[in-house]
Amino acid sequence: MRATIVEDEAERERLWKLADRVFAPYAAYRREAAKASRRIPIVQLTARAEVERLSPDAADDAAMMSELAAIVNEAYAVAEAGVWVEGAQRTTPDQLADTVRDGDLLVASRGGRVIGCARVRAIESATAELGLLATAPDQWGNGIGRELVRAAEDLARARGARTMELRLLDPTDPAHPAKGRLRAWYEGLGYRFARAAPVKEISSQAAAGLATQCEFLIFRKPLES
Repeated sequence: MRATIVEDEAERERLWKLADRVFAPYAAYRREAAKASRRIPIVQLTARAEVERLSPDAADDAAMMSELAAIVNEAYAVAEAGVWVEGAQRTTPDQLADTVRDGDLLVASRGGRVIGCARVRAIESATAELGLLATAPDQWGNGIGRELVRAAEDLARARGARTMELRLLDPTDPAHPAKGRLRAWYEGLGYRFARAAPVKEISSQAAAGLATQCEFLIFRKPLES
């Protein structure tokens, strides 16, 4: 991520407000990630990424799996700051390799560089789940997330799904500001709240690693043919 040092406090605040207007909601994540620094991230507006489903053979590419795990974990470290016990990670290279072997991982790339991913897996006969949506930090605000969601919906639809579901882990007390922004972002893409579910109902493994009381907010979107 390119950045510049801005010494003047008033100028830093002006730049942050400008970023918040232009690149919301991801600008808010950048502010959280850099709040202890005087560095002002500069977004690079570039051409659209290429999004493709990884072939099962790609699971044997240890370097790629590590790179993808780093992207996911860094994104969720900001979006879920304070939610997990210290040292917890959202995913591992081995877990991502299993997802790739199942044919369920989409990857965004540009110029041969991996910059994001999303998982699409069937959870019912006509319902698919969108998960592990993440982009590299220097790509936040560039529309890569939207491209990945669009590709995920296309893949789910091609597999016969009529509904896409996503699960947003949400602290119950106090409210998590990043989660509110994520909810608004997904709702802007057509996802609607369906119900709240206890964490243990969705993932007993996740429940064991939480540092605060949470629940899953379930969102769904009809996939038109």
